[in-house]
Amino acid sequence: MGHMSSADRPGDGRDTREVLLFRNAVRSARRRGLGPLVRHLAATAATITGAADGFDLHRVGAGLFGIDPSGTTTALRDTLTLTTTVVSARALPTGTRIGYGGDHVTDRPTNTALLPLGYADGLPRAASGRAVVWVRGRRRPLVGRFSMDSVVVDTGDDLLLPGERVTVFGPRASGAGAGTGAVGRDAVPTVAEWAAWADTIPHELVTRVGTRVARVHRTTTRADADSAAHACGDDAAPVPSEHSPSGRPPSVRSPIHHQEGHRA
Repeated sequence: MGHMSSADRPGDGRDTREVLLFRNAVRSARRRGLGPLVRHLAATAATITGAADGFDLHRVGAGLFGIDPSGTTTALRDTLTLTTTVVSARALPTGTRIGYGGDHVTDRPTNTALLPLGYADGLPRAASGRAVVWVRGRRRPLVGRFSMDSVVVDTGDDLLLPGERVTVFGPRASGAGAGTGAVGRDAVPTVAEWAAWADTIPHELVTRVGTRVARVHRTTTRADADSAAHACGDDAAPVPSEHSPSGRPPSVRSPIHHQEGHRA
């Protein structure tokens, strides 16, 4: 097996060179009496672009979660949803400083809500001042620097209630540019957007979600996935069950649900 260095850049000349090197290596091995039965070179990006076709296997990892490193397909659907619940909410006057260093200062009377997750749970601190979340059917900005265990969302005229659910990221609604990185201001934030806000790649976002975050794994049909994606556009993403598939309740450390939905 091998791994291509530039498969996420369609048309990069190194792709062709690396395929030729791999084929030559296989031929060299066979001339020396070895008999590789299974050959594979393509991960998700090369599988999508066809840069390493003609071998025995494809290693589709990120693609199973809706991530397209090549940015060339609309066939993939995000399968991850990260939600949390409001711990507390309060009205703040103009001039209130929020977060470490007081970097964010309210420029008007507004409402805020405290969410019980932070960079210790996988939210990239580099996204401070850029990221948004989805609550009550609209996007709201996270304000102030991300803390280890909490972040603050500016909810404007809406005073949230403790226990209300907030979606950090999730799948696009059907027809909203799934798989292309295209998003809308009236859509649930996506993993790709969070990656852009943190100047990183979606892979890092989904692998850094910590062990304090409860997981709910689901198997869905295509119809289920389409229905769920449509519902997320209406602030009605699938609600996780009270217990994980193992029968153990989610961690009480932080009421966060990391839902992973896989098609059958």
